[in-house]
Amino acid sequence: MRPPSVGIISGLQDNERVLLEDVIRCLSSISFGSGTGVSEDQNIDCRYVTGTSNAIPDTEDSFAHLLKRTPIGFIIISKDKAGDFYNGSGHTSSVIKLKCSVASVTFKALIF
Repeated sequence: MRPPSVGIISGLQDNERVLLEDVIRCLSSISFGSGTGVSEDQNIDCRYVTGTSNAIPDTEDSFAHLLKRTPIGFIIISKDKAGDFYNGSGHTSSVIKLKCSVASVTFKALIF
């Protein structure tokens, strides 16, 4: 994110300038973490999950996620084959249930 030009900041009142600088600092430090387990620098409530889809396409599998709450979504970060992942029958506070259109796809997902 590019910071605003000096001319814009200098034209603001002191309280507006401080607020804008705080917003810029917060937005520029958003992090999903390093992707290797639970990261110290993570400030988005999410977890990385790795796994392999079922050997039978479109069959539900459960993957532990460690969120300690029911996930609301996921993003596939990487996979070793072409295949579409989609929601299974229902997630819980300990597992996410996913299906994949292709058999035995090894993947990494960001669960949130």
